[in-house]
Amino acid sequence: MTLLITAVAAIITGGFRLGFPALGRRVCLGVLALIYAGASLMWCVDAVVGAWQGRPVIDTGADALRSESLLGVLVVGLGLLAWGVYLVVTRRRRPASVSPPASVSPPAQVGDRDPQGDGDAGR
Repeated sequence: MTLLITAVAAIITGGFRLGFPALGRRVCLGVLALIYAGASLMWCVDAVVGAWQGRPVIDTGADALRSESLLGVLVVGLGLLAWGVYLVVTRRRRPASVSPPASVSPPAQVGDRDPQGDGDAGR
Protein backbone atom coordinates (compact mmCIF):
# COMPACT_ATOMS: atom_id res chain seq x y z
CA MET A 1 0.00 0.00 0.00
CA THR A 2 2.92 2.33 0.69
CA LEU A 3 4.22 1.68 -2.81
CA LEU A 4 0.82 2.48 -4.28
CA ILE A 5 0.45 5.75 -2.35
CA THR A 6 3.94 7.01 -3.19
CA ALA A 7 3.57 5.97 -6.84
CA VAL A 8 0.29 7.88 -7.11
CA ALA A 9 1.93 10.92 -5.49
CA ALA A 10 4.82 10.70 -7.99
CA ILE A 11 2.45 10.41 -10.97
CA ILE A 12 0.26 13.31 -9.82
CA THR A 13 3.24 15.55 -9.08
CA GLY A 14 4.93 14.66 -12.37
CA GLY A 15 1.67 15.30 -14.20
CA PHE A 16 1.38 18.75 -12.67
CA ARG A 17 5.02 19.44 -13.54
CA LEU A 18 4.48 18.50 -17.17
CA GLY A 19 0.94 19.90 -17.46
CA PHE A 20 1.75 23.30 -16.01
CA PRO A 21 5.42 23.94 -16.89
CA ALA A 22 5.50 27.57 -15.71
CA LEU A 23 4.11 26.65 -12.31
CA GLY A 24 6.34 23.60 -12.15
CA ARG A 25 9.48 25.64 -12.72
CA ARG A 26 8.43 28.39 -10.34
CA VAL A 27 7.79 26.08 -7.37
CA CYS A 28 10.29 23.34 -8.32
CA LEU A 29 7.72 20.57 -8.75
CA GLY A 30 10.39 18.49 -10.50
CA VAL A 31 12.21 18.15 -7.20
CA LEU A 32 9.05 16.96 -5.45
CA ALA A 33 8.36 14.51 -8.27
CA LEU A 34 11.91 13.15 -7.91
CA ILE A 35 11.44 12.76 -4.15
CA TYR A 36 8.27 10.73 -4.69
CA ALA A 37 9.75 8.75 -7.59
CA GLY A 38 12.74 7.86 -5.42
CA ALA A 39 10.45 6.74 -2.60
CA SER A 40 8.40 4.68 -5.08
CA LEU A 41 11.54 3.04 -6.41
CA MET A 42 12.65 2.23 -2.87
CA TRP A 43 9.29 0.60 -2.03
CA CYS A 44 9.31 -1.24 -5.35
CA VAL A 45 12.71 -2.75 -4.58
CA ASP A 46 11.42 -3.67 -1.13
CA ALA A 47 8.40 -5.41 -2.67
CA VAL A 48 10.57 -7.34 -5.16
CA VAL A 49 13.00 -8.46 -2.48
CA GLY A 50 10.10 -9.40 -0.20
CA ALA A 51 8.47 -11.44 -2.94
CA TRP A 52 11.81 -13.10 -3.67
CA GLN A 53 12.05 -14.10 -0.01
CA GLY A 54 8.52 -15.50 -0.04
CA ARG A 55 6.65 -12.69 1.70
CA PRO A 56 3.35 -11.49 0.21
CA VAL A 57 3.68 -8.32 -1.85
CA ILE A 58 0.41 -6.93 -0.47
CA ASP A 59 -0.78 -8.07 2.93
CA THR A 60 -4.58 -7.88 2.92
CA GLY A 61 -5.07 -8.00 6.68
CA ALA A 62 -6.93 -5.01 8.15
CA ASP A 63 -4.12 -4.10 10.54
CA ALA A 64 -1.48 -4.44 7.84
CA LEU A 65 -3.45 -2.29 5.38
CA ARG A 66 -3.99 0.37 8.04
CA SER A 67 -0.32 0.50 9.03
CA GLU A 68 0.88 0.43 5.39
CA SER A 69 -1.54 3.24 4.50
CA LEU A 70 -0.42 5.28 7.47
CA LEU A 71 3.21 4.75 6.45
CA GLY A 72 2.43 5.82 2.87
CA VAL A 73 0.73 9.01 4.04
CA LEU A 74 3.65 9.67 6.38
CA VAL A 75 6.14 9.22 3.51
CA VAL A 76 4.17 11.66 1.33
CA GLY A 77 4.05 14.16 4.20
CA LEU A 78 7.77 13.87 4.86
CA GLY A 79 8.40 14.33 1.14
CA LEU A 80 6.41 17.57 1.29
CA LEU A 81 8.40 18.65 4.34
CA ALA A 82 11.73 17.91 2.61
CA TRP A 83 10.53 19.80 -0.47
CA GLY A 84 9.56 22.78 1.71
CA VAL A 85 13.01 22.83 3.29
CA TYR A 86 14.54 22.66 -0.20
CA LEU A 87 12.44 25.64 -1.33
CA VAL A 88 13.41 27.72 1.70
CA VAL A 89 17.11 26.96 1.31
CA THR A 90 17.22 27.62 -2.44
CA ARG A 91 15.16 30.81 -2.22
CA ARG A 92 17.49 32.14 0.44
CA ARG A 93 20.56 31.53 -1.74
CA ARG A 94 19.14 33.17 -4.86
CA PRO A 95 19.97 36.85 -5.22
CA ALA A 96 17.01 39.13 -5.47
CA SER A 97 16.56 40.40 -9.00
CA VAL A 98 16.59 44.14 -8.46
CA SER A 99 16.48 46.35 -11.50
CA PRO A 100 17.76 49.94 -11.23
CA PRO A 101 15.18 52.72 -11.25
CA ALA A 102 14.34 54.25 -14.62
CA SER A 103 15.89 57.62 -13.65
CA VAL A 104 19.38 56.14 -13.27
CA SER A 105 21.46 56.55 -16.40
CA PRO A 106 23.75 53.76 -17.54
CA PRO A 107 27.40 54.05 -16.51
CA ALA A 108 29.66 55.98 -18.86
CA GLN A 109 32.03 54.06 -21.10
CA VAL A 110 35.76 54.75 -21.23
CA GLY A 111 35.61 56.45 -24.63
CA ASP A 112 32.64 58.66 -23.66
CA ARG A 113 34.67 61.30 -21.79
CA ASP A 114 34.04 64.93 -22.50
CA PRO A 115 37.12 66.72 -21.20
CA GLN A 116 35.95 70.20 -22.27
CA GLY A 117 32.42 69.80 -20.90
CA ASP A 118 30.81 71.29 -24.02
CA GLY A 119 28.75 68.22 -24.91
CA ASP A 120 30.96 67.35 -27.89
CA ALA A 121 32.52 64.12 -26.58
CA GLY A 122 35.15 62.65 -28.86
CA ARG A 123 34.52 64.88 -31.88
